[in-house]
Amino acid sequence: MASEDWLFWQLVDSAFPAGGLNHSGGLEATWQLGEVGQDLQAFVRTFAVQLGMSMVPLAVAVAREPETFGMIDLRCEAMLTNPITHRASRVQGRAILSAAGRVFGDEVVAKGLKKIDPSCQPVHQAPTWGAIGAALGMGSETVGRAVLFTGVRSVISAAVRLGVVGPFEGQAIQFALKDDLEAIAQRGSALTIDEASHTAPVIDVAGAQQDRLYSRLFVS
Repeated sequence: MASEDWLFWQLVDSAFPAGGLNHSGGLEATWQLGEVGQDLQAFVRTFAVQLGMSMVPLAVAVAREPETFGMIDLRCEAMLTNPITHRASRVQGRAILSAAGRVFGDEVVAKGLKKIDPSCQPVHQAPTWGAIGAALGMGSETVGRAVLFTGVRSVISAAVRLGVVGPFEGQAIQFALKDDLEAIAQRGSALTIDEASHTAPVIDVAGAQQDRLYSRLFVS
């Protein structure tokens, strides 16, 4: 429906205060450690595959069955063994929850958001996306694309702000990956939560060094 398209654009817009642009998705530490090299496009694709295979299935599962939020949120808590990624996921999950509660304050959304009790749950980013998407009546695959798009957009934005690439080159990379991203989104949406997995150990190991960097621009 056209109204769902408008809602999607609003949620993935960088102006929506979800906190994602404070995070580099592990790029800053990986770049400083010399593991990105000259091929940022390869890094972005690797990051996207990991996000699609690990977090997209969790978001989609909650979007399809919102009552599973608590269980899947705890599953996400166990999956995110990298302390930096774990912390970032919690911070962004709560940021999305807060923003959605303030922006979409109608009765339907408020009822949906009551499924999340921040005092009892970690409130990770991916399952929170799923819960909010379900509350707003978004399709589960649309929620999966939103998770993937916002993650990739944040990494490319971080690369520009770090001076790894310029703004035009960053957009060219995102354009070049459009078919890959759609395939990743579809594959991730088809996975069950038991099939969700991490696929990029180098990014995980390097990203875990974020707090040890001598100087840093991002939280993660």
